Amino acid sequence: MTTKTVEEQAAAGKGKGAAGPAPESADEGQLADLPWTPTRTFKSGGAIIFVNEVWCKGCGICVEVCPKNVLGLDGRDKPVLLDADHCTGCLRCELLCPDFALLVVEPRRGGERTAAFMP
Repeated sequence: MTTKTVEEQAAAGKGKGAAGPAPESADEGQLADLPWTPTRTFKSGGAIIFVNEVWCKGCGICVEVCPKNVLGLDGRDKPVLLDADHCTGCLRCELLCPDFALLVVEPRRGGERTAAFMP
Protein backbone atom coordinates (compact mmCIF):
# COMPACT_ATOMS: atom_id res chain seq x y z
CA MET A 1 0.00 0.00 0.00
CA THR A 2 1.34 3.42 -0.93
CA THR A 3 0.56 6.21 1.49
CA LYS A 4 0.57 9.77 0.22
CA THR A 5 1.23 12.83 2.28
CA VAL A 6 -1.59 15.31 2.74
CA GLU A 7 0.25 17.56 0.29
CA GLU A 8 0.27 14.84 -2.39
CA GLN A 9 -3.41 14.10 -1.76
CA ALA A 10 -4.24 17.79 -2.12
CA ALA A 11 -2.33 18.00 -5.39
CA ALA A 12 -4.26 14.97 -6.65
CA GLY A 13 -7.56 16.54 -5.53
CA LYS A 14 -8.13 13.89 -2.83
CA GLY A 15 -7.49 15.91 0.29
CA LYS A 16 -6.71 19.24 1.85
CA GLY A 17 -3.50 20.60 3.26
CA ALA A 18 -0.05 21.75 2.35
CA ALA A 19 3.35 22.15 3.90
CA GLY A 20 2.99 24.57 6.75
CA PRO A 21 -0.76 24.95 7.34
CA ALA A 22 -2.51 22.21 9.26
CA PRO A 23 -5.01 19.99 7.46
CA GLU A 24 -8.70 20.81 7.64
CA SER A 25 -9.32 18.40 10.54
CA ALA A 26 -6.76 20.07 12.83
CA ASP A 27 -7.76 23.32 14.49
CA GLU A 28 -5.29 26.19 14.00
CA GLY A 29 -5.38 26.84 17.74
CA GLN A 30 -3.99 23.37 18.41
CA LEU A 31 -0.69 24.39 16.83
CA ALA A 32 -0.52 27.94 18.16
CA ASP A 33 2.14 26.97 20.72
CA LEU A 34 4.28 25.15 18.18
CA PRO A 35 7.62 26.95 17.74
CA TRP A 36 8.05 25.70 14.18
CA THR A 37 6.11 25.30 10.96
CA PRO A 38 5.65 21.71 9.74
CA THR A 39 7.35 20.93 6.43
CA ARG A 40 5.43 17.66 6.02
CA THR A 41 2.02 16.56 7.20
CA PHE A 42 0.77 12.98 7.25
CA LYS A 43 -2.82 12.03 7.95
CA SER A 44 -3.58 8.56 9.21
CA GLY A 45 -6.59 6.83 10.67
CA GLY A 46 -5.39 7.36 14.24
CA ALA A 47 -3.53 10.67 14.06
CA ILE A 48 -2.18 13.60 12.10
CA ILE A 49 1.61 13.68 12.18
CA PHE A 50 3.42 16.95 11.59
CA VAL A 51 7.14 16.79 10.74
CA ASN A 52 9.75 19.55 10.81
CA GLU A 53 12.35 18.24 8.36
CA VAL A 54 14.67 21.15 9.17
CA TRP A 55 15.00 20.01 12.78
CA CYS A 56 15.07 16.28 11.98
CA LYS A 57 18.58 14.83 11.81
CA GLY A 58 17.35 11.49 10.45
CA CYS A 59 18.37 9.32 13.40
CA GLY A 60 15.46 6.91 12.88
CA ILE A 61 14.43 6.71 16.53
CA CYS A 62 10.82 7.49 15.55
CA VAL A 63 10.85 4.50 13.20
CA GLU A 64 12.37 2.17 15.80
CA VAL A 65 9.91 3.05 18.60
CA CYS A 66 6.72 2.81 16.51
CA PRO A 67 4.88 -0.29 17.81
CA LYS A 68 2.94 -0.75 14.56
CA ASN A 69 5.77 -0.01 12.08
CA VAL A 70 3.83 2.94 10.72
CA LEU A 71 6.86 5.15 10.08
CA GLY A 72 9.82 4.72 7.79
CA LEU A 73 12.64 6.88 6.46
CA ASP A 74 12.77 8.32 2.95
CA GLY A 75 15.92 8.65 0.82
CA ARG A 76 16.93 11.73 2.83
CA ASP A 77 16.47 9.91 6.17
CA LYS A 78 13.36 11.93 7.02
CA PRO A 79 10.22 10.29 8.49
CA VAL A 80 7.47 9.14 6.15
CA LEU A 81 4.19 7.40 6.84
CA LEU A 82 4.27 3.84 5.51
CA ASP A 83 1.06 2.36 6.90
CA ALA A 84 -1.53 5.00 7.80
CA ASP A 85 -4.21 2.49 8.72
CA HIS A 86 -2.29 1.15 11.72
CA CYS A 87 -1.25 4.36 13.47
CA THR A 88 -2.67 4.29 17.00
CA GLY A 89 -1.66 7.83 17.96
CA CYS A 90 0.46 6.48 20.85
CA LEU A 91 2.83 9.49 20.65
CA ARG A 92 6.00 7.41 21.05
CA CYS A 93 7.52 8.97 17.94
CA GLU A 94 6.84 12.49 19.21
CA LEU A 95 7.88 11.93 22.81
CA LEU A 96 11.15 10.15 22.00
CA CYS A 97 12.31 12.36 19.13
CA PRO A 98 15.53 13.99 20.35
CA ASP A 99 15.08 16.84 17.87
CA PHE A 100 11.44 17.67 18.78
CA ALA A 101 10.75 17.36 15.04
CA LEU A 102 7.43 15.47 15.31
CA LEU A 103 4.01 16.51 16.56
CA VAL A 104 1.07 14.10 16.75
CA VAL A 105 -2.54 15.29 16.92
CA GLU A 106 -5.35 12.81 17.43
CA PRO A 107 -8.52 13.77 15.54
CA ARG A 108 -10.57 11.06 17.23
CA ARG A 109 -10.23 13.03 20.47
CA GLY A 110 -11.33 16.25 18.81
CA GLY A 111 -7.71 17.20 18.16
CA GLU A 112 -7.02 17.36 21.90
CA ARG A 113 -3.36 17.00 22.75
CA THR A 114 -2.61 14.13 25.11
CA ALA A 115 0.96 15.25 25.77
CA ALA A 116 2.51 18.68 26.07
CA PHE A 117 5.02 19.82 23.47
CA MET A 118 8.22 20.57 25.30
CA PRO A 119 10.70 22.72 23.32
